[in-house]
Amino acid sequence: MNLEIFYNRLPEKLKHILSQLFKLGKEMNIKLYLVGGPVRDLILNREVLDLDLVVNRDLEVLLERLKEEFSFKIEPTRFLTAKVYFDDFILDIAETRKEYYPLPGALPEVSPGTLKSDAYRRDFTINALYLELTTNGFSKLIDYVGGVKDLQKKIIRVLKKNSFWEDPTRIIRAVRYEQRFGFKMETETLSLLKKAVKENVFSTVTPQRLGAEFIRTLREKNIFNPLRRLDEL
Repeated sequence: MNLEIFYNRLPEKLKHILSQLFKLGKEMNIKLYLVGGPVRDLILNREVLDLDLVVNRDLEVLLERLKEEFSFKIEPTRFLTAKVYFDDFILDIAETRKEYYPLPGALPEVSPGTLKSDAYRRDFTINALYLELTTNGFSKLIDYVGGVKDLQKKIIRVLKKNSFWEDPTRIIRAVRYEQRFGFKMETETLSLLKKAVKENVFSTVTPQRLGAEFIRTLREKNIFNPLRRLDEL
């Protein structure tokens, strides 16, 4: 794949932010990766409006440097993630993690992990792709889970058989992505989804989390298709 084409698809503002972050990370021997939705959308040649990054270590130290040098407002969380507020833009940044769910539907317990463990904790293969940053571009595309192939096949696939039990909000996301991109759910994924719904997994998650995911669906450009599909399932 031509990584230069992917980089050139980014708006200039986002390129500038990535360049600043790469320079700072290089000084601190920290690797940075664009991850998830932005990588997926670059491959699909869709507009990228947000940046999601992961670093391979020392997120807290990097955030302190960002605060010192640029006076950005930063909101860290207990999940090894943070929101960084630029002038008119919010960046989501996290440390590579591994996680486990103490109970179905509960929020996960996280700890530092490798890039590979970070990939396998994600919701769908198409959201588990990484582009490693370099000076003014990307040095490589990293795909541990077959996400590129699934993008080419236009399918939504979970990474684990218990994925919908761990986090039932993934059911709503699966439908949203399926309808947004005109994809289909992979056969086993669809079977797992139907089984999870039959077992009433939504009862294990708070109404606030379900509501937030549903509201994101209502913000889709075409809300009729995902609502119809949710009703169908």
